[in-house]
Amino acid sequence: MNEFMSREDLAKLNERDRRLMLAKYAMSLGYGGISKISKQYNVSRNTIRHGIRDLQSNEDLSKRIRRPGAGRRSLEKTYPTLIDDVLTLAKEGSYQKEGSDTRVLTTSCRRIAREVSEKYDHSFSPTSINRILQENGYECPRRKK
Repeated sequence: MNEFMSREDLAKLNERDRRLMLAKYAMSLGYGGISKISKQYNVSRNTIRHGIRDLQSNEDLSKRIRRPGAGRRSLEKTYPTLIDDVLTLAKEGSYQKEGSDTRVLTTSCRRIAREVSEKYDHSFSPTSINRILQENGYECPRRKK
C-alpha cells in the first residue's frame, strides 16, 4: 500500500492535525479504510474515528487542540531536579563517543530509572529516562540478540 504521507512527516503534525489527516485518508479509502490506516500508521482505530467525527461536525477546527491546562504535566515540571539527577547518574556510567558529541551509557536506562525512582519515591519508566538522556546527547545501550 502506498503511503499518502510518511511517518516522519506525520510525526511533525500536532495531535489534532494528525488525527484529521488520517481520518481524511481513511475516508477516501472507503470501506475498511479505518482498519487499513490503523495498521499502516500504527494508530488506534478510535483515534481515526474521532478524527472522522471532527470532520463531520460543524465545529471550527482551528480551535485549541486541548482545553487550557489539559493533559499530563511533564516529569520535568513535576520534578524540577529530575534532569540533573538523571544526568549525574548517567555521567558516572558513560563514555564519550570518538568523533562525536554523543555520550554512550555503560549502564542501562532501567538501572538509572530504578535509582532515580528510589530517590523520589515515585516510579519512573526506563522509556522516560531514555527520552531525557537522548534529549541531552546520550545514547542508551541496546540489547544484543
